[in-house]
Amino acid sequence: MDSDLNRHWSPAKVAALRARHREAIEDAEDEEAAGLLVEIDAAIARSRGDLYCLDLHTTSGMSPPFATAMDTLRNRRFALSFPTPLVLGLEEHLDHTLLDHLNGEGFVTLGFEGGQHEDPRSVDHCEAAVWLALEASGVLREQDALPAVREARRRLAGRSHGLPRVVEVRHRHGIRPSDGFRMLPGFVSFQSIGEGELLAEDRTGPLRAPEAGAVLMPLYQRQGDDGFFVIRRFSTFWLVLSAALRRLRLDAVLPLLPGVRRDRDQPATLRIDLRIARFYAVQIFHLLGYRKKRIEAGQLVVSRRR
Repeated sequence: MDSDLNRHWSPAKVAALRARHREAIEDAEDEEAAGLLVEIDAAIARSRGDLYCLDLHTTSGMSPPFATAMDTLRNRRFALSFPTPLVLGLEEHLDHTLLDHLNGEGFVTLGFEGGQHEDPRSVDHCEAAVWLALEASGVLREQDALPAVREARRRLAGRSHGLPRVVEVRHRHGIRPSDGFRMLPGFVSFQSIGEGELLAEDRTGPLRAPEAGAVLMPLYQRQGDDGFFVIRRFSTFWLVLSAALRRLRLDAVLPLLPGVRRDRDQPATLRIDLRIARFYAVQIFHLLGYRKKRIEAGQLVVSRRR
């Protein structure tokens, strides 16, 4: 109504909403976030085991169903139980989301995009995701083999036929209301695009793909600050390798490497001097469980995924 509810979950905002500070309520979405916090905190208080959150979404552009996850090993296991493409790295481009907050609370989390807003199949896809999440989280036992679970898996697998198992986000085109952004018609999520292909227009002129890959979540509505994303296929070999490296806790030696130092105030944050560690720095830290936060003054700042 007033702002994006999925950007209201910064630590400072959550603390203010929990403390019932009236100055924290700035718009309708703050009211909703405060109400959600009450329910979330009650769920945490009464929990008897692992906590899971399935965050259901739809998009303005046509899209097959797909999953997104912050790349921790627990989240990855949960996400890979769904027979849909898994998009990695999206959280690096989105600030203060609900799932980012819940990861910090110890939840296993998964974002699920069911399809286009008005597509009636999106409802079926989201319902199927709920059934599979109940099974993957252990609420339903696998040996129960409920017909609804089997049908849910069949439905999502059918819609994912021919799509890559895992992709990574390579580029986000952020927009502001003053940009006059207009996505060219006809693009669908996971549609292949070539480097330099014309995707959209704004007040500055044509907007072209910065590299070859596929388009994700092209914006076909007035609301939103994500014009489009560019993704590319991610080899499952790297998933296996990163899992092994993380289990060996090799991240402990990172501050000993040239050009890498730990942040004084935030022990889970590392600062990498890009003049020294120039090659594949982001990719290497991804493998070891870190997310890119920003680049400032020639330094790559990464934080340990919680």
